Amino acid sequence: MEAFYISVIHSDKLNFHNYEYCENGELSIGVSGRLIHREKSARLQTRELAEQYKNAIHAKRLKAGDLGFEAKVERVLSDCSRFISGVKSDSELIRHKLEKWKYPTPEAVETLHSSWIIRIQIEDNDQEHYLRKLGTKGTLDLANHQALAKQYKKHHFVQKALLKINSHPKLRAFAVEVKN
Repeated sequence: MEAFYISVIHSDKLNFHNYEYCENGELSIGVSGRLIHREKSARLQTRELAEQYKNAIHAKRLKAGDLGFEAKVERVLSDCSRFISGVKSDSELIRHKLEKWKYPTPEAVETLHSSWIIRIQIEDNDQEHYLRKLGTKGTLDLANHQALAKQYKKHHFVQKALLKINSHPKLRAFAVEVKN
């Protein structure tokens, strides 16, 4: 039986295991929509269904800020009875999911093209500083140039960092929006 699965070529947001799978060309998309090893990928009956699912996942990843996401549909063949039943159940689940959730296409998703960096003023120091890393114990790693600053995509992370930094009596932190 012929089936199709979605192979991930690139993603900006990968954890350690998925990064290793991607490097080996073994990263795929499961029925749940998560990035997983190819062995557990969703196997679909038709190329059209696989393309539709790939586009839906691409739109979902773009919406989550993964602007570098790229995937392709690949073909696989097997006559194993477990494989055939898996393809039928995966296809049924994906059809239901696509119909129920009405996934948008990647072209319809508005991506976030802005982020925030944190500028820090130190008392008795006129030089500009930017946050590179905020340690768990309140340690700061600062840079003298805006391009070296850590960029935050989500505003609530910026707010937490500002509260933490501004609790220090000699520091004042400000969020600066950066257009990408």
